[in-house]
Amino acid sequence: MRDAAADRIKRDAQMCATLLRQMYALDFSIWGSSHVAANQQQHVYAMMLEANKKLVEVRNIINGWDDISKGNIDDEEKKLMAEIKRAIQAAGTRRYDHV
Repeated sequence: MRDAAADRIKRDAQMCATLLRQMYALDFSIWGSSHVAANQQQHVYAMMLEANKKLVEVRNIINGWDDISKGNIDDEEKKLMAEIKRAIQAAGTRRYDHV
């Protein structure tokens, strides 16, 4: 039987997936805007800031997994959580440092 910790991890994983999709969509828009006119650069910077915020949100979620990884979850789920956490931590704290 699954407990509240396992249910929270499932919700967290779904939220992270949503945030990462949003972040990558912003990335594609940013990359496609590499040659914008000067009057459009503020819009690109705003997208960069938003992408950075999405990554911070994901990092905040996964950092909360330490306290729930002791819940009633199986070894495969724990392994997946550790892999996700390592990948996000390896990405650094920002997508775009120059904004």
